[in-house]
Amino acid sequence: GKIAVITGGTADIPVAEEAATTCEVFGNNVERIYDVGVAGIHRLLSKIDIIR
Repeated sequence: GKIAVITGGTADIPVAEEAATTCEVFGNNVERIYDVGVAGIHRLLSKIDIIR
């Protein structure tokens, strides 16, 4: 399957990487989208097509 791992900030990246790697080990395609919290809404909106 396809899974998106999304973080609101940069502090969450180590845990998100662990989750993404685990998903990949089980054969999933992982899209990583980091640092897209509401404080930088433009970063979130720039990835909206991937998120959908």
